[in-house]
Parts: sequence; C-alpha cells; structure tokens
Amino acid sequence: MVMFDRGPGPWIKPIKDYLLEPVIDGELAQGDRETAIKLAQEFAERIPELTGE
Repeated sequence: MVMFDRGPGPWIKPIKDYLLEPVIDGELAQGDRETAIKLAQEFAERIPELTGE
C-alpha cells in the first residue's frame, strides 16, 4: 500500500494473490522484497485501476 500511496481496500487483493503464486512455486523467496516490489509494480501497470489511475 505504501508503494502505491494508497490506503487499505479491495484493490490490494489482486496484487497479493499475484505475488502468492511465485512464492508457492518457489520462484520468489519469502524475504525477497526487491523482486516482490518489481513484480507488484509490473502487475499493477497492466491494471491501472489497481493503482488508482
């Protein structure tokens, strides 16, 4: 939420769900914040309503 400068709400769920898959598949380590941020930003850019645009 801080990354996108938005408060809590249903808009964050698709991003969290998107990030969960690579964690489960072993493609994103649990503490790999840098990669998680990159993936979240790339995902959100494809869906503008998630970032409030």
